Amino acid sequence: MLNRGTHRLLIRKDALKFSSAHMTVFPGGTKENLHGHNYQVSIRLDVPKADLSEMIPFHEVKKAAKQICDLWDEKVLLASLCPEMKGRREADGSVQFELCGKKYLLPMDEVVWLEADNVTSESLSKLFAISLAKRLEKILAQASVSRLEVKVEETPGQGASYILSGGAK
Repeated sequence: MLNRGTHRLLIRKDALKFSSAHMTVFPGGTKENLHGHNYQVSIRLDVPKADLSEMIPFHEVKKAAKQICDLWDEKVLLASLCPEMKGRREADGSVQFELCGKKYLLPMDEVVWLEADNVTSESLSKLFAISLAKRLEKILAQASVSRLEVKVEETPGQGASYILSGGAK
């Protein structure tokens, strides 16, 4: 007989989105052309307690998620840990980089360097989840959240999730 449960909270709002350009690098040193997606973010939180006095403030979760979306919106996302990436900041405030043998020059304020080896839905969901967990550390601990899942879709029905679990430390 089933007698224990967990609440799973879902947050998916039209405002939790970002439009960004990227290039996925493939094994062997080839890559996609620079292109963009209208990414959609959804968040799931597992809360094993049924005590309503420890409710999750949805507005705080949405606010923190929107801040991350805003950081990545209308930017070119680059993987700072990619072995194929060679880049430098220029004195004029631009960034010049070479990726898989192609050279690029972009204004620095239109680039976000991500601590990843590739820019994929998988890496974006992981980075988003880690950043969101840091921003919401106290809230997640107070509500005894046991699992945080962030899903990043690059098109409807196509994307990846990253799950942080284990509760607050």
